[in-house]
Amino acid sequence: MINVVLLALTYLTGGIGTENMVRMGALSTELLFNHHQYYRLFTAMFLHFGVIHLASNMLFLYVFGSVIERYYGKVKFLLIYLGAGLVGNIVYALLSDGVAAGASGAVFGLVGAMLSFSRIIKRSVEGKDTYFMILFAIISICGGMFMEGVANSAHIGGFVFGLIAGHLMYKKK
Repeated sequence: MINVVLLALTYLTGGIGTENMVRMGALSTELLFNHHQYYRLFTAMFLHFGVIHLASNMLFLYVFGSVIERYYGKVKFLLIYLGAGLVGNIVYALLSDGVAAGASGAVFGLVGAMLSFSRIIKRSVEGKDTYFMILFAIISICGGMFMEGVANSAHIGGFVFGLIAGHLMYKKK
């Protein structure tokens, strides 16, 4: 809901252009490093460059997030989601230059956690097996290489965080 409300506010306050997105709290490497605006590592996770960007992230949040929440619980889901988003944004800031926003680093963290869970229990999760999740990640990252404005470094950072967190937070019942 936060993402939807912020997208509406973004459109109401000037649209999804870079200048307004930065004003709203998007990750700007210049402002992060030169002006120490570290909050942008967090706020950027809830801003999106348009309806399609938001819809795709929310679809994957539902597909992967509902599974992680069911098996790990609400608190661990939130820790994985926010941790992956933060780590993804940190990796983006360290390896890229420019402006970024979106929940995809966090969403990729959920994919990574689900992959860890699948490997731990040695079977598919909700009909998604290990190969599906690996293929999803590879196709998404490869696709991002050919699309302008995709923060693949954030995707990879979030995914790796999710792999590790999913493994560390799993608790046998």
